[in-house]
Amino acid sequence: MTVNPRVRVIWILACVFLVAGCMNREAGPEYKPKTGRIVIAPQFEEVSEFSQGLAAVRVGYNWGYIDKTGKFVIEPKFWEARRFSEGLAAARDSNLWGFIDTTGTFVVPSQFLAVQDFSEGLAGVKKDKYFGYIDKAGRYVIKPRFPGAGSFHEGLAAVNVGGLLGGKWGYIDKTGAYAIQPGYDLAGQFSDGLALVNMGGLVGGKWGYIDKTGAFAIEPQYAFAYSFHDGMAAFLDGSKSGFINKKGKVIMKPTYVSIGEFSEGVLAVQTGERWGYVNRKGKFVIKPQYSQAWSYSEGLAAVRIGKKWGFIE
Repeated sequence: MTVNPRVRVIWILACVFLVAGCMNREAGPEYKPKTGRIVIAPQFEEVSEFSQGLAAVRVGYNWGYIDKTGKFVIEPKFWEARRFSEGLAAARDSNLWGFIDTTGTFVVPSQFLAVQDFSEGLAGVKKDKYFGYIDKAGRYVIKPRFPGAGSFHEGLAAVNVGGLLGGKWGYIDKTGAYAIQPGYDLAGQFSDGLALVNMGGLVGGKWGYIDKTGAFAIEPQYAFAYSFHDGMAAFLDGSKSGFINKKGKVIMKPTYVSIGEFSEGVLAVQTGERWGYVNRKGKFVIKPQYSQAWSYSEGLAAVRIGKKWGFIE
């Protein structure tokens, strides 16, 4: 999934990194080289990243799921659909959301106004005014009481009290008890032991990082920033994005108009009007050539050429 710093919304949703393979001291995790070869031709209006071997794609007005050969495993029939997570995917066939399995069958019926993906066995769902958390059987584990809620990561989830406008965010554990009391104007997920939080609001506020005690590990100082993954986090400086380490030291100077996330050893970046991929040293491994590009997931990355999306290896 790519992130464009020109367009920001309140939702701070989960970004999940799959880190696998053995370690190389200089290069980090070992991944298959990225060639940019098109393996699924651009033909879709919208797509998700691959997860659990499937990607959600939109053809016309309907969403379905394809495998890595581009073959439909679940025919397009949903109004909207998301990536699979922990065996289930959020989908809707009306104005309401539910969760489907890999056969396309609803195992949690459509009934929610808004949902989060399943993470650590739970999913945030909103049925009336408030979010609560359900298990994979659709049973409430944490009853609805939060105006806003994020997914669980590293045992904690960001939740809002007092309303999305003017309220505060804190963190709960899986019993629904507060692990970190509400005190932040916006809050993201925990990743690499740190969570991105905002003090001062979207307009004029600053972003920093807290640890699991709620103490600031990196003081609020960024106009915008992103969650840590693999020891690195992107930040916005003016109109360009760069990267810091967990000590707040800049390790890649702000260079790019837009960026994605480091995944499988590469990063999607925009220079001028085209997207390409760089390695951790900032060297292009796939030259800028795409109208839009997303991060790699399970060996493939979604790219847009003209108005259609396909996948490269």
